[in-house]
Amino acid sequence: MFCRKCGRELENRMKNCPDCGAEIITDEPVQNGNAELNAILL
Repeated sequence: MFCRKCGRELENRMKNCPDCGAEIITDEPVQNGNAELNAILL
């Protein structure tokens, strides 16, 4: 996975890019234990 702002290669599960500080947005569903909400988000 790469930062959408600066292009740095990122490790999985990072919340912010360590170089530019951009928030990392993934296409993975939210893992909050609420199956109903996850179904809506998909």
